[in-house]
Amino acid sequence: MAAKTPAEKKTPKANLPVAKNEEKEINQELVDEAYEKLEGIVKKHIVLAMLEAGQYLIKKFYDNNYDNAKASKKAKVKSLSELIRRINKEAGGTPSKTWIYDAVKLAVDDKDYNSSPDYQKIVHSNKVVLTHVQEKDMKEQLITETAEKGYSVEKLKERIRELKGIVPPSDLPSDAELKKMSEKDLFFLQSQINWRYESITETLAKYTKSKNRIDSIIEELGYVKEEKKKKK
Repeated sequence: MAAKTPAEKKTPKANLPVAKNEEKEINQELVDEAYEKLEGIVKKHIVLAMLEAGQYLIKKFYDNNYDNAKASKKAKVKSLSELIRRINKEAGGTPSKTWIYDAVKLAVDDKDYNSSPDYQKIVHSNKVVLTHVQEKDMKEQLITETAEKGYSVEKLKERIRELKGIVPPSDLPSDAELKKMSEKDLFFLQSQINWRYESITETLAKYTKSKNRIDSIIEELGYVKEEKKKKK
């Protein structure tokens, strides 16, 4: 686990927002209902599924309060965590934790910008990228640019970095230069790295699981590659 930055340490827990009606224990009935609902939603077309899932999660876990969802103030923290744990255990991590939180952010953006003709022109993958832009003015500018210029996902990410004045996570400057950056820019860079890291980690986990399965079956059947037979 990465060490907390000085800026993170300065934030006292007492100042964190607390949602109304915060639960004291896991609501298993809610988890069961949400698990079955999400399982059904994900089987539909991915674009509609993500939006529908986000709307459902906000309704069930954020008391249908989109302001709370935007501020990440969950009313049912324990049950949502249990839902994610169950998905990882019983459904092979599909949908992933990142997908679930992106779905919530997508539903918030859809509510905020649904009436925008430019937003409606943007493809689903770019809408997901835009969920990670918190600054309202910047997001609106990017929505307009993306609709007019037809940005690809990578081009949109590059444009976000340009507007932020931040280098790609894969090409970080020296520690001395990083320490000169503002607290806001450091946290933005951290969120971009975490986002990509989680995506890569989830993909690697799926490949590892598939590799172990096929290796186990080949070993169980006693098959040996031709090159190994020749060496013997």
